[in-house]
Amino acid sequence: MRRTFRFVATAASGADLAITDALISRLMMSTVSGSTTANELIGGFKIDRIQVWFPPTGPQPLSAINIGPGITWLGGGLGTNKVVTRQSLSTAEPAHLDSRPPKNSQAAFWGTGAGNSNTYFFVNQAAEGAYIDLSLSIKFNVGVCTTTTVAAAAFSGLLYGRLDGLGGIWSAITGGVAAAE
Repeated sequence: MRRTFRFVATAASGADLAITDALISRLMMSTVSGSTTANELIGGFKIDRIQVWFPPTGPQPLSAINIGPGITWLGGGLGTNKVVTRQSLSTAEPAHLDSRPPKNSQAAFWGTGAGNSNTYFFVNQAAEGAYIDLSLSIKFNVGVCTTTTVAAAAFSGLLYGRLDGLGGIWSAITGGVAAAE
């Protein structure tokens, strides 16, 4: 199955954000009312594409570095790291980054949901109001699923996790029950 998850940055951050298989496996979970755990539904995944949009910024002084989206694809010993960035040159058009995993990067291969602690890419910074679309090919868990604690005791149904995990700034806006994970 192919699925695109959309996230919005609820705050600005200059920090690099590591995206691991544990975080990706928690993007889609199911829960029942009264339970404080959720079943992770993603058993395996392949990153197909990432798109990032930053809000347009006003004129910048020549000495300033314009803020724009950036992704660092990690080679993980298979190849070299690759940084992809984009900038907006005016307030008329926001900066837009559209990237696919480079050949021989960690993200170019299938990953296991919560199976390892592999880091696939870094989101290099965040501007409040920025959007990320993460497109994945997904294999669902069959049988017993890994569980993770969530604050969802009053809900039943499908939960979408944050891209950067519990307490993160990249909040899912793809639907489902809004809850901390």
